[in-house]
Amino acid sequence: MLSYEDFAQSAAGRFVQQQALAQLPAMEQLGRQGKPAIAALDAAVAAAFPDLQDTERQHCGRIVRDVLVARGWRTDRQKRVSGWKLFRSGTVYVRQETPPAAPGAGSNTAGEDAIDAARRLLAAARRNSDQPVGTVDGFLAERRQLWGEA
Repeated sequence: MLSYEDFAQSAAGRFVQQQALAQLPAMEQLGRQGKPAIAALDAAVAAAFPDLQDTERQHCGRIVRDVLVARGWRTDRQKRVSGWKLFRSGTVYVRQETPPAAPGAGSNTAGEDAIDAARRLLAAARRNSDQPVGTVDGFLAERRQLWGEA
C-alpha cells in the first residue's frame, strides 16, 4: 500500500496532478454546481490507470483537494455517485467566503482554535510514529497513541 507521498511521486500520481491542474476550470465549475470535483478527472484517470486500488483512488481525491484548497475552495460534503468509470464517491467543494486567518492573528473562533490544537496534536503524533503517514496502519497507530489505547 503506497503512502500519499509515494503515490504523488508515482506515474499515476504525477498524471493525476497534471490532470487536476489542466481540469481546474472544470473542477471549479462542478463545485459551483454542487457536484464532486473528481468527476472532471474520472474518465482520463480511468483510461490511463484503470486498476487503481482503493487507497490510490483516495490519494487521487487528496491531490484534487490540495489543488482546490490552494485556490480558495474548502470541502463541503462527500457525495456517492453512479455511472462513473473509476470513482464511487467524491468531495463537493465550495468557495471560501473569506480567506483563512493567519496563525496567531487573533481572529480565530473557539472552534477554529480547537481544530488548530487538534492539528498540532496529530502532527506531533505523526512525528513520533514509526508507521508511514497516509496508511491505515499509520492512522490506527496515531489513534492508539492519541487515545492511550494499547
